[in-house]
Amino acid sequence: ADLIGASLSKLWVPRGCELEAACDEAGAVYTCPITKESIRHPVLLGNNRIYEEDAALAWLKSQEKSKDRSRSIDLTSEVVRLGPLAEIMEGFLRAAGAGAGFSASEKLEHAMGQAEMPGASWPKHLQGLEESLAEAKREVDNIRELTAEAEELLERLRKELPKKQESSAIRLQRAFRQHRIRSKLHTGAAVRLQRWWREHRKLNTTDSKKLKKKRSKTQKKGARAE
Repeated sequence: ADLIGASLSKLWVPRGCELEAACDEAGAVYTCPITKESIRHPVLLGNNRIYEEDAALAWLKSQEKSKDRSRSIDLTSEVVRLGPLAEIMEGFLRAAGAGAGFSASEKLEHAMGQAEMPGASWPKHLQGLEESLAEAKREVDNIRELTAEAEELLERLRKELPKKQESSAIRLQRAFRQHRIRSKLHTGAAVRLQRWWREHRKLNTTDSKKLKKKRSKTQKKGARAE
């Protein structure tokens, strides 16, 4: 499994919900050791190398016909077609929703790369390219409509801006006047409360003095009576 996974990674890398051709640091794709060309239908042989299928089968047949049969490879047990495995991986990625969040332009770019991918199923990727192109065109049309609506909205808001600014200024002035009125009311209430408190203390003081005088007179009368 690790060997097959490593072999697949030499040919493809995941992008969104599909696979695209892998490139080395120089930007070149993996090539067949026999044909020296990019691989359209890759197979993995028992020597752990990847070949173009037709070239590999021809080489294996020539090995069977050679005198040194000990070095020949069993076709049924040593040839692994990698294309079907890549399609299985793509199916898994689509089912897992790995392509979610990609824009139509990114999907179109990916579909273009898919059409040139080694081992690509041309009818399948041609259909994918057509679908991605149609989706990109729909997105362009939607963007044009939204752009036109946005320009109309921007123009209308620019015209309404002075009125909105004036309205905002009026509301701000009204709020400031109301704040001043409330402040005056609060100040007046505080003054009245302080006045009431002073009068209340004065009355309490007067009543206390009267009560003391009354008690003093009562005490003096009691003293005389004795």
